[in-house]
Amino acid sequence: MKVLYSDKDIAVVIKPAGVSSQASHDFNDDMVSLIRKELGCTEVYVVHRLDQMVSGVMVYALNKDAAAKLSAQAAGGGFNKKYQALLDGIPKEKKGELTDYLVKDETSNLSRVCTPKTKGAREAKLTYKVIESKFTGGKDGRQLCKVEVGLITGRHHQIRVQFGSRGCPIIGDVKYGYKGEAEPIALAAVELAFSHPKTKKAMRYTYDWDRNIS
Repeated sequence: MKVLYSDKDIAVVIKPAGVSSQASHDFNDDMVSLIRKELGCTEVYVVHRLDQMVSGVMVYALNKDAAAKLSAQAAGGGFNKKYQALLDGIPKEKKGELTDYLVKDETSNLSRVCTPKTKGAREAKLTYKVIESKFTGGKDGRQLCKVEVGLITGRHHQIRVQFGSRGCPIIGDVKYGYKGEAEPIALAAVELAFSHPKTKKAMRYTYDWDRNIS
């Protein structure tokens, strides 16, 4: 874990892949316990989440007032989040907006594309642009690309589902259509912008994700 910024109200950190973003019920490290240990604080509140296998920028509240204000800001669309992902495939358009309805299966902890009339359906929107692409060559050559993603909504496994359902799964994400070997999925939260819950100052932090098309 790397701390990018901290004060009495918030901590902005880089969450490593493989670490839970919220308190864990096992003996493995989680971000809440790591922040407590690193900053010597007793209160740490989760205001947004990343999948356990995803790395990237996160902000945590260090008191109840900051937690309430950040949670309201996140729920109201006040967080600006950008992601990068490596896809096994290339979308039909080099940039655009994807809109679907998704429903979460609580038993399997997976989401899927559904119709608007499906019980529990929630609209999911994101924008994307291809920033790099490559053909691996040979008889079994594959089209790969790196995309930058902006979330308009924040649904369960949204980026993974929306690209996977279009035949462009995230590399390593076997749960959503990747046909190669299971590996840490190639997805990271590379930018987070929000307003400080106390000072109202505009805050923006980035993560220099070093994973590229091989």
